[in-house]
Amino acid sequence: MQASHAYEFALVAHSILRAAFVVLLLGAMWRSFDGWRKARVFDAGDKSWWLPLTIVTDVQLTIGLLLYYAWSPVAQQARASLADGGMKDPVQRFWAMEHFSSMVLVVVLVHVAKIVARRSTNRPKRGQLAALVMLLVGAALVAKMTPWPWSKHEDVQRQVVRGLFG
Repeated sequence: MQASHAYEFALVAHSILRAAFVVLLLGAMWRSFDGWRKARVFDAGDKSWWLPLTIVTDVQLTIGLLLYYAWSPVAQQARASLADGGMKDPVQRFWAMEHFSSMVLVVVLVHVAKIVARRSTNRPKRGQLAALVMLLVGAALVAKMTPWPWSKHEDVQRQVVRGLFG
């Protein structure tokens, strides 16, 4: 596969997986909320949401790292601009630092939340609430740091699901 084809495929996959991530994140948040409300320990129903969520999260991270370090000319330009005052340009800063670091933090939050929810057998209400709070922080980061079509800067805007409409 040529580099440009890999880049285009990765962009589409990253976009589609983002939609899957959001759906799975909402499901895991609901399970954590329900577990907190009912003081329920982590069960098979939770695992049915958490396992696909962590898999999609890890695949998203892998594709994102490949885009950031290998394939994306936008990310390469943004990283290169850091040495020349790129942090002053909001678009370059977004691609070079904000999106990347925020999404890595989301991956960490998802994994830690799963561990906390799964291991809190003595105090399930507390563990489920902690997991829910971490997921809410992750969801807020995703909402803020995803390049949505309505993003503040035009050079950051992207389709909700790339490749779906053309």
